[in-house]
Amino acid sequence: MESEFEHMADLVLVILCVAGGMLMWQTHGWLMAVSSIMFAAGGTLLAVHWCAVSMRRMGEDGR
Repeated sequence: MESEFEHMADLVLVILCVAGGMLMWQTHGWLMAVSSIMFAAGGTLLAVHWCAVSMRRMGEDGR
């Protein structure tokens, strides 16, 4: 069972990624650059977090 921290981390990273993607197409200049980085970093961190959680679960299951 996932902890509340893991659920909150997932939620924050998904929000960060979606907000960055939405802002990226609606802005120009430095705000577009910041939202582009936010979109890419949010997606990457979410993938890394999910990978770490699944690896930990596999370790707990004894596989």
